[in-house]
Amino acid sequence: MDDGGDATIFLIEGLIAEKKFKATGELPDPSQHSSEDARILFSLIKEVLQNDPDKFSKLTHHLQGISEETTTGVHRLYNLEKEGKL
Repeated sequence: MDDGGDATIFLIEGLIAEKKFKATGELPDPSQHSSEDARILFSLIKEVLQNDPDKFSKLTHHLQGISEETTTGVHRLYNLEKEGKL
């Protein structure tokens, strides 16, 4: 399956949002994003956190690394690192 890095970005952004939610009680605001893809992503992350505030910690607990084989996935990881999220 080639997801173009979508699963990777979902886990990374979800974990970031979970940590922020635990620290401040603030959930992601999908309307702050200009692209439809980002609004959908952050809507899903918000929904997951409302149902299980520890879901992303559980999903990534044993994760030791991420490898992307697609140009899109590698580009997304590069941008996350550049933004200081990784």
